[in-house]
Amino acid sequence: MSAMSTSPSAPGADATRLAPSLGRAWCYLVALSFRRQARARQMVWIALGLLGFIAAMTAVATAADQWRRPRYRQIVAERQAMIDAVRPGDPAQAIAEVASGVATAAVLPMPSDGEPASAAWWLGLMTGKEPRVHVVGMLPFWSSRPEDAPRVEAVVVAAIPPDPSGADRSLLGLAIAPDLGRARLAAALASAGLSAGRIILAQEPGEACAHALIDVEDYITDADPRLGAIRPVQRVPLVLGAYAVPVGGEPA
Repeated sequence: MSAMSTSPSAPGADATRLAPSLGRAWCYLVALSFRRQARARQMVWIALGLLGFIAAMTAVATAADQWRRPRYRQIVAERQAMIDAVRPGDPAQAIAEVASGVATAAVLPMPSDGEPASAAWWLGLMTGKEPRVHVVGMLPFWSSRPEDAPRVEAVVVAAIPPDPSGADRSLLGLAIAPDLGRARLAAALASAGLSAGRIILAQEPGEACAHALIDVEDYITDADPRLGAIRPVQRVPLVLGAYAVPVGGEPA
């Protein structure tokens, strides 16, 4: 029976052992991964190919300055357009900013009957000057709303003409005689083949001309022959825009 001799550890040997370190552990794992990858040469070439592809794409994007300025300008422009659309201010100023391209769109209050001509912002759409500003939408688009939901209506305008949706209504601007009432105006529109809904009149005291904003059924353009059949008017009616009928019903 053989005997094994043991010698006691030298004093301070435990103190020379390295303390655990996360950094060394991470470096060891990286080195181990490289060694394992080196055993499969195909994986090494695939990894190097992907690395080269990413480096090439990064170089192209950097040369085209795609990291900062172009994308930043696009984001700023989109955000500014949304801010301009809901920024409180004067409706006439909002229309001017849309026409000049400063704002993409603007949300304006719903016209009301009986307001003075100076407050009727829709008269600014009847000038016919280029670039024209058109009504392109009506808010809220979902007409079936909870009982406690706000009932405020608004109009969206933009410098591009609206597209037909298949279920639309149009807004016409007419210059009429001051003594032409709603009943006669609705009859004149019906004779021309147009079904009128809401009719809003605006006239300053002492003026020889009154203006009417008329909501009619269907998608109407300036080339519609029915516009020329409306009598009596002081000039050819102008289409101020169109909007899709709100989901859940038609406007009052």
